[in-house]
Amino acid sequence: MNRTSHHPARLVTVVGLSLGVVAGLATPAHGSQAARPDLVPRVGAVPSAAVAQAEAFLTRVTVRNRRAGRAGRSTVSAALMSKSGRRFPAGSAGVRRIRGFSRVTVAVDATVPAALPGGQYALVVCADARRRVSESNERNNCTTSARPVHVAVADSGPPAYAPSPNPSPIEKPTPAPKPLPRPVPGPIDKLPPPPAKITAERTDSGPPGFKTSHGMSTRATLFTGVAKVTGTTQIWSHAWFGGFTGTVMVLLADRDGELLTYAAPGDSWGVNGLFEAVVGSPSDRTEHWQADVRDASWIPLTSQIAIVHSHAPRNRLFDILNEGVNKARTAAEVVALIAAIA
Repeated sequence: MNRTSHHPARLVTVVGLSLGVVAGLATPAHGSQAARPDLVPRVGAVPSAAVAQAEAFLTRVTVRNRRAGRAGRSTVSAALMSKSGRRFPAGSAGVRRIRGFSRVTVAVDATVPAALPGGQYALVVCADARRRVSESNERNNCTTSARPVHVAVADSGPPAYAPSPNPSPIEKPTPAPKPLPRPVPGPIDKLPPPPAKITAERTDSGPPGFKTSHGMSTRATLFTGVAKVTGTTQIWSHAWFGGFTGTVMVLLADRDGELLTYAAPGDSWGVNGLFEAVVGSPSDRTEHWQADVRDASWIPLTSQIAIVHSHAPRNRLFDILNEGVNKARTAAEVVALIAAIA
């Protein structure tokens, strides 16, 4: 009897443990909903000249991860889209893993389809084209180039004419087939062309970037058609003793303020203090300069520029700028970082 009376207790215990295990497996652990990545592509410059049928052209695509989650390997695709919305595949490229809040730039070898009719086409690029990455937002994976691709039809010349001794009767032309239903294009971020020139001004005097009696003032203009920046910079020291050497850099940013690339003149300029200027170089000088944009493929996406003044070593400044480009920082964040070390 005692042995039999213990069976219900054992059964209850086993069932209780089993339910506990099942509940533990079925209940998601805290933090299992980890942040997922969000991949957003950007396309660089497209060929300015017309591209023939079956001709290849190279374009650069930058894939940015806008979230903290790490994205695994993926594929970026390129296609030419007609005005009706029909897309013609043109090429693809592999993309390595992308850490959170980072970006990767790849070169895509695109080819115009041999039978593509001549005309203007938008270059559409899509991140994670094979849907291998689980993202927090799957609707922002595609974008278009700011400038269309011009496709030219290869000219084979007029056909040779040879009269036939037995001409065949004239046939009625076959009616053109009805067009297929228009496919719904994916999410497209159409960007307006950049303005011909973009101008900015900035004056820095005293903390946080300079000592109280030191300062710099610059007016700079970006000419988008030639990817050059020209500027005028004034640098001064009102200290009785002690001058400094300063430099200027121009940051190119998109409409959201994200740093794309930069331009920097090849020189730094120094001034003396007021007393030292009596026997040496002046305490106030004005320099006219120009600089090439470091990566001109970002010109179509540029909508604003920012000026940076600093007396920090130029190699340190370049490290901060390159890190800002690679980590998708905003231009304002980069200016603040440079001011903090000056």
